[in-house]
Amino acid sequence: MLRSSGHGEGGIRTHGTLLAYAPLARECLRPLGHLSRGDGHVAGARRSVNDGGLGARLVLAALVLASSPAPALACSCAEQSFEMAEHGAVAIFEARVAAIETVGDASHVRMDVAQTWRAAEHEHVLVVTASSEAACGFTFEIGRSYLVYASGLEGDAYRVSLCSRTRRMEDADDDRGLLGSGVVPVDIEDAPDEAPAARVAPTRAGCASCSAGRATSRGAWLVLGLLALLASRRRSPRA
Repeated sequence: MLRSSGHGEGGIRTHGTLLAYAPLARECLRPLGHLSRGDGHVAGARRSVNDGGLGARLVLAALVLASSPAPALACSCAEQSFEMAEHGAVAIFEARVAAIETVGDASHVRMDVAQTWRAAEHEHVLVVTASSEAACGFTFEIGRSYLVYASGLEGDAYRVSLCSRTRRMEDADDDRGLLGSGVVPVDIEDAPDEAPAARVAPTRAGCASCSAGRATSRGAWLVLGLLALLASRRRSPRA
């Protein structure tokens, strides 16, 4: 390559071709190394931007997770065998649901007892269970009969959960066979005060009194007749 200043060829010749150049005023050429350093600055800036975007995304994800509601926990328990349920139950009885009332997070179930094998000695009992299956509450239906395995007592109410062996009567044939015959509860109420004895009105005498009266009258007449006869005999000698 040939470079000339002042006169002659001005430019760079390569293989017979002259590449002309124009001088720039007050332009100082710098080594090409500054370009690599510039690329390093650009790459560093890009990394800073990328790191900042990643941090923003992480903060956003944390906010989303914090604002999301906690997942509901489902009831988890193993089904009890008959032997386990019969051994651990405080009461075992067959009853029909008469009414259901929700009180707070619990369901109060009023039931009419048909027969009992343990406790539940009254015709009507109260059963308490959680109102949600997620909280292990047992779902009762009005008018349906159940074989109830109560796991505990809450005052005068029996506690029942989804984890107990409580089930509908149409699904309890095996349990009925193992339990045998139950006892029908009967509520004994206080007997009312005895009513005063009824006053019997007097009645007229019958034929027996008539006969007695007639007999008395005849006797009186006989006595009077005898007295008259004696009186007449006493008078006869004087005559």
